[in-house]
Amino acid sequence: MKLLTTLLVLLLSIAFHAVASDEKGAGQGINNIDILTQYIDDYNQGRLDAMLTVMTADIQWMNIDSNKITTETKNKQQLAQALKPYLKGGNSTQSSLMHAFENGNFVSTLEKASWQSNGQMKSQCSIAIYEFDKNLIKNVWYHAAQSCD
Repeated sequence: MKLLTTLLVLLLSIAFHAVASDEKGAGQGINNIDILTQYIDDYNQGRLDAMLTVMTADIQWMNIDSNKITTETKNKQQLAQALKPYLKGGNSTQSSLMHAFENGNFVSTLEKASWQSNGQMKSQCSIAIYEFDKNLIKNVWYHAAQSCD
């Protein structure tokens, strides 16, 4: 379960390469949900470089499990290293946004991760909150995975 939760956390390190930079995007009507949607697509396609373009250098990825918060990564390089094993040799887990809404610099989501195990499709859902700074992902708080009922 811990491995799956970590996998789900890493799944949602999602990026939008067409808009990413401090100068591009800011103030041009770019919606953070659109950035997040492209980030997930880049994850699903295994495009780590594209994912990294929409992260701040000091991005932090945090897991929330009940009353415990664990910081998994504290910068872009750590997150890239954590993602590499999952993207190596093709990405067998796919992520999708079930629901998302934006409030200022924050996007709250219900995300679904799907994969095949022993010939059967499996999935789990998690709630995540993304904080953006100038159209770049700055912080992610990822809740423990649950069934997608």
